[in-house]
Amino acid sequence: MSRRANLAVVSLICAATFAAFWPALRAGFVNWDDAANLLANFHYRGLGPEQLKWMLTTTFGGCYQPLSWLSYSLDYAIWGLNPLGFHLTNLVLHAIGAVLFYFAAARLLRAGAPEAEADRVSWAAAFAALFFAVHPLRAESVVWITERRDVLSGVFYLACLLFYLRRQLKASLACFALALSAKASGAALPAAFLILDVYPLRRLSADARGWLAPERRPVLLEKIPFLFFAVVFGAAAFAGQRAAGALIPLARAGFAQRLRQALIGLAFYPVKTFAPIHLSPFYEVPPGFGVPSAEVWTAGAFVLILSAVFWILRKKWPAALAAWICYIALIAPLSGIFPLGRELAADRYSYLSCLPWAVLAGAAMLAVSNRLGRAGQKILIVCAAAFVCGLGVLSWRQSEVWRSSKTLWDRVIALNPRSDVARDGLGLALAAEGKPALATVQYEAALTINPGYAKAHNNLGDALAAQGQTARAATEYRGAIRLDPDLAQAHYNLGLALAGEGRYPEAEAEYERAIALAPDFAPARVNLGNLWARQGKFTAAEAQYKRALAVDPGFAPARGNLLYLRRKTAGPSHFPKGATSASRKTGF
Repeated sequence: MSRRANLAVVSLICAATFAAFWPALRAGFVNWDDAANLLANFHYRGLGPEQLKWMLTTTFGGCYQPLSWLSYSLDYAIWGLNPLGFHLTNLVLHAIGAVLFYFAAARLLRAGAPEAEADRVSWAAAFAALFFAVHPLRAESVVWITERRDVLSGVFYLACLLFYLRRQLKASLACFALALSAKASGAALPAAFLILDVYPLRRLSADARGWLAPERRPVLLEKIPFLFFAVVFGAAAFAGQRAAGALIPLARAGFAQRLRQALIGLAFYPVKTFAPIHLSPFYEVPPGFGVPSAEVWTAGAFVLILSAVFWILRKKWPAALAAWICYIALIAPLSGIFPLGRELAADRYSYLSCLPWAVLAGAAMLAVSNRLGRAGQKILIVCAAAFVCGLGVLSWRQSEVWRSSKTLWDRVIALNPRSDVARDGLGLALAAEGKPALATVQYEAALTINPGYAKAHNNLGDALAAQGQTARAATEYRGAIRLDPDLAQAHYNLGLALAGEGRYPEAEAEYERAIALAPDFAPARVNLGNLWARQGKFTAAEAQYKRALAVDPGFAPARGNLLYLRRKTAGPSHFPKGATSASRKTGF
């Protein structure tokens, strides 16, 4: 294909990608991780030594992703906290990744069918790229700002693949390291390279026993640097998830349960790739999942049958078996072997792992095209275009799900009314809209489903306090603390309630506990400073205000109280009225 034709295809891919996910540019931040990662987190806001050190060393939220934090910092420098800019960056990165995938898919298809006409290969590669780019499974990664790590790492993983196919190994390795520094979920990419070396690159034989032959050893040895980076960043990711408490220990999820979840994961993504219906932002592990169910047996049968079919067809259609093994290698770390939290599966896990299915779709198109004449090929292109448009419509609709916290949780509840997480999230969205009574209904529904949900108790307390029911609110805060003594927000909120009743020593103890659990909790420091100022401990109060400003330089209550303290030397009776409630932040 000529350079001009390639430019036309690239333009088409970018235009289709922007069209499919255009609703993202009207979306905001959502109260599922966006709030904690970006709105309440001040460490990434800046490019000074302190911020850069934090980005390079933190596993905030359980993830080691310095490159992703750097991208957020650049967004903040340009846009502030305008969500449009963050969404635009996500969308641009996804479009770049789709273009890189087009060129990589063209090389893979050409290697697998060297006799095919160049134009047919290019159109098949364009179909593969569009199949990947506008698929509704991509909506979560593209439209959810927190999942910047998917699209950012995707750009570098795909650049790594493209350079590998061009045999530019140093550039490929550099891109691999950058990809891992954005998200380590693609650490299994070197294993996928080995499979590609067998087919379609044919650098290794299908019989692994011949891989150690002297002429084949360089193919293996060149993977060692990739393996080194994969182990280092994989270990950092594992340590981060473990420190955040996201990894479920073996005592709570035994080997049999992990195997069941892995089987469902292996079957889930191919099914959703070719039948993208009932997509949800949150697929919750169902109650009683530890017991084998019809769903598990069906998934196991699906995996077994698909493996058998691809093995039987390995000589006639080796691309299918190669795609299947690549998919297994890429999805394995996310399939449930290492279960994280309460999610059974997640659309975002398909971002990298389902690339083989897109290549396989392009290979199928190329195989059909090679059997058709010019007229038939034109009809095939029209059918492919209609299929891509259909995917684009589904992606537009799925993007609308992520428009706001309310639309997000409404969608989850529509598919799973018994989700306590979704009820709690919807309650937070309603509370943010100034509807505490409606929020109370959702929190109570969450607690009916799961009475042991500590955060829902805390959030219910906030909603009750907003309606003037302070005694009931304090009861809920105590309930949250009883269930989760390390929930800093509940200690802080209980401190507010106690201070409002004039029980200052008890409030002081709760603020101090909140700060011990979360040293960067600026509102807790301000309110503790206020209590100390009332007692005439002005030096100690000033220190708390300064620490709050060090965390959040724009925190108005800390700045205002610090200025007042410096102007006045009067006792507690002259301290600003109402200063015992610097800020009430709802729990996330």
